[in-house]
Amino acid sequence: NSCDNRVLMVTKAKKIDWSGSTVFPGGLLSNDADSKFVDYLQMHCQSIINQYGFKFEDLLFRINGLRELFEETGILLYTTMDDLNGNIYPQKSKQYAFNNNLEVTVRWREKVLSDPFQFMNLYTSLNLLPDILSLVPWARLQTPLRSQRRWDTRFYLSCIDSKEIKQHITLPLNKEIVSIDWLKINDDMVNNRNKFKYPPPTIMKLIELNNICNEKLLLNEWNEGYKWRTGNLPICPKLAICPLTKQVVILWNRDYLYNKLAFDELECDEHNEQNEINIHRIYLKSKGSMNVVFRFKRLYGKETISAKL
Repeated sequence: NSCDNRVLMVTKAKKIDWSGSTVFPGGLLSNDADSKFVDYLQMHCQSIINQYGFKFEDLLFRINGLRELFEETGILLYTTMDDLNGNIYPQKSKQYAFNNNLEVTVRWREKVLSDPFQFMNLYTSLNLLPDILSLVPWARLQTPLRSQRRWDTRFYLSCIDSKEIKQHITLPLNKEIVSIDWLKINDDMVNNRNKFKYPPPTIMKLIELNNICNEKLLLNEWNEGYKWRTGNLPICPKLAICPLTKQVVILWNRDYLYNKLAFDELECDEHNEQNEINIHRIYLKSKGSMNVVFRFKRLYGKETISAKL
């Protein structure tokens, strides 16, 4: 609800990717298993897929997101054929309860973790379908071109009422994930650095989410504008050094310098820099210290949005 919106976050175990970081649930595609599940959906839900124009790649990432959500948290979002045919996209999520049996839930999570093909078997054994209509495309982030390891990540939002959350079975397995938290979406969300360690992309999206969820009119406009979309243009940050500020920065697509970047050092606009006009970037100050600033009135309806960490 508008007074108490919360976002689900997971904290990764140490000695794995994003070690110790608090991030959105998610993980790598399992191409064979996820593709097989998409083939199954195309066979059984063709009318819905055609109605909303879902492409194979989009469905692939939706299945991947739902599978990783279940593996990491125990939350299985489900629907039925009747619900798919009777609802308008996007629809609110429902979590399967497993009769509140934690042992059964954990057993299935471990099966899916060891064999992603079991994810489709889980739904078919329950005579249910993955809730592809509850997911709304939110963002697509890519790592900088010069990174040794490249990531191309899709983000989806899904809304669920608190009464639908089965807390008894929503627990970490203490393998890849060591804690699960529903964080209240407010201005202090990203400033709790004593407890949570966020990667820069997560910080940017949390700040954006804070502005979307706590501006009622903006939330309605955002939902209306995105409900028919099945994808987002990729955001690929670029690293640079601005000679005016002598700072290392990570530029995001909306920054006025982004499309001018041909070399690592840019010709910065003094007026824009001093007045922070069309700024959409992360300043790297020192190890573990950064300043996130973005001002983009058209997107958020606000002149200034910033967070200093």
